[in-house]
Amino acid sequence: MSEDGTAGGGRPPGGESAPGGGFVIEHGQVGDTRVLRLRGELDLLAAPVLRRGLVEAAQAHVPRLLVDVSELGFVDSTGLSVLVAARHRLAEAGGRLALAGPGGVVRDALVASGLDLVIDVYGGLDEALAALGEELPPPRSQAPS
Repeated sequence: MSEDGTAGGGRPPGGESAPGGGFVIEHGQVGDTRVLRLRGELDLLAAPVLRRGLVEAAQAHVPRLLVDVSELGFVDSTGLSVLVAARHRLAEAGGRLALAGPGGVVRDALVASGLDLVIDVYGGLDEALAALGEELPPPRSQAPS
């Protein structure tokens, strides 16, 4: 999503997807925060796609990276390890990684692995952006026809 909350960041609205189409990343930017919105299942097949997106963000020297996992239905240990590596890479560069909106099995995996104690986890995108010092702009009003 871009400054106006839509998909952006120089990528097509669909973003990147893993083989089989069960995982999609949409790239965006809100202020100084890079936002990756994940959809589908983050497993062994999807992990390399996420790794590329996270490495690209780290190489761009973004100060904050927010991963919206609200539409993620599953994550396995491979996916969790990609998030841990990204957190370390960003921290070494003085950046920060946060997650927004985990539910169900994703929240359970974060808690069971202890990652909720290592990575900042927020209930939703608005809460996370506020905590990171960013805010989604209000929707553009349309003039009546």
